[in-house]
Formats: sequence, C-alpha cells, structure tokens
Amino acid sequence: KSEMMRLLDMLGGDKVGLVAFAGSAVLVSPLTTDKSALKMFIESLGPESVETQGTNFKKALLEARAAFERGGVEADEQTRVTRVILVVSDGEDQEQGALDEAKKLAEDGTRIFTLAFGTERGAPIPIRDERGFLRAYKRDKNGQNILSVVKGDFLRSLAQAGRGSFHHATFGGQEAKLIKADLDMLEK
Repeated sequence: KSEMMRLLDMLGGDKVGLVAFAGSAVLVSPLTTDKSALKMFIESLGPESVETQGTNFKKALLEARAAFERGGVEADEQTRVTRVILVVSDGEDQEQGALDEAKKLAEDGTRIFTLAFGTERGAPIPIRDERGFLRAYKRDKNGQNILSVVKGDFLRSLAQAGRGSFHHATFGGQEAKLIKADLDMLEK
C-alpha cells in the first residue's frame, strides 16, 4: 500500500483508477485526479475487498478496460491518450486468458506494467489488526500456514505481453521511482 501511495504522489495530474481483484474484479475507484480519495481507497483494501477467492488477472484487465471506456479521456485528432495498467500482485495466477487479454490491450495501445510483491521461496500471509500489528498468519483448513509464493515469471510475461515493464518490490521502496521513470518515457 505504501509503495502505491508513493507512486500516486509522483503522478501529478494523471487520472488514476483502482481495481481490486482476486477470483473476480471490482472497480473501487473510477478514473480520477483526486489523489486523497485514491489513497483512502488504497488504505481500505484488504483480503475481504473481493469476496471471490483465487486469482484472475483476466477479469482484472477486463475491469480496467471497462473503466477506461467509462471514464477516460478519449483520443481524437488533437489529443493522444496513453493508457497504463499497473498490476500489483504476488503473481499467483489460477485462471487462464490473462496473457491473451494483455496482448489485446497492448494492440489497442494500453500498456501493462507489473509490480511483484513477495518472495520466490514463499512466506506466510500475515493477519494484522486495525493498527497494523501482526496477530497471526493465515491458515488453511488443516491449520497449516498458507504460503504466498511470488510468481515473477508470470508477472514478467504479463508485462511483456502488455508492452510494459516488470518490477519486483524490495524493502528499500524504490519501485515507485522506477515505475514513474518508465511512465515518463511514454507519450504524454
């Protein structure tokens, strides 16, 4: 969340929307320049934000495409619009079709960037209280810790299909600057 907020602070007057996804996807915020509202929405995100379990990148990409169509600035002869989707995830894809959808979006001029969170070896999923203190780790039906394993190869492939770039988040928090530098190279 903090990395996404850092990126928001760097974006200036760009319109930004927010889509939360798991097994399904939901538009949390339509495209807006109101960074304060976006930060509030980001802060409110949690595992309960989307009830359908699993991971479906295709649905997230389709929801983002629909958000662009509903509330974006349309390109015309005087205006050229650059559309970007930033996928922030551990990359555990459990559904098919995301790479094909990314290629379609790229053909239509939308670029897809990915930001991976987690480790390749996997780590338990923390459960925190309302103040952010660690209380436990998420467990399966048998009481075993559930490990989240980052799938960097998939996120790399998704970014490549979307003609964007891949970044892996580190504790240093420099990824927002790197993503901003990538975005600055795109046509304004």
